[in-house]
Amino acid sequence: MLRELQTKTGKVYDATNKASVAMVVGMGVIKDYTNGTVKFPAVATDEGLFFVTKEKVAEGIYAGLGEFSDYDAMFMTIDANELVKLVSLEKAERYATDQVTATGLVKGDYLALGTDGKFAESTTATKLIYGGTKTIDTHTLHVIEVLA
Repeated sequence: MLRELQTKTGKVYDATNKASVAMVVGMGVIKDYTNGTVKFPAVATDEGLFFVTKEKVAEGIYAGLGEFSDYDAMFMTIDANELVKLVSLEKAERYATDQVTATGLVKGDYLALGTDGKFAESTTATKLIYGGTKTIDTHTLHVIEVLA
């Protein structure tokens, strides 16, 4: 899950890339400019990151059934080769996601994107700060603030 807590108005979202592997909305990715896909980094990083999400459009037999929860699996899972929407991380923005390895994290810890697409504690200073947890719609999400 991904929630934009404090972001810039009028921001442009890139929707021209495909997922290189199966993913979950709210994971972090980097672009592979050679083939128009997004992937997880080879080493933990805080550079060139995007949150991955997708348009919430009910399809197939679900198309005419009305409203669905944002947490429905059809809105949260991203298949390999599926078009995705990329959310760039910009200075002073705050996000909430469940795609965090939270073991031992405390507010103020630095974060980096791991090779599994999840954010985790970094032993060196990065441009991402952990802001604790926030309950949204009965789900516990982890706050990430962008410093630079």
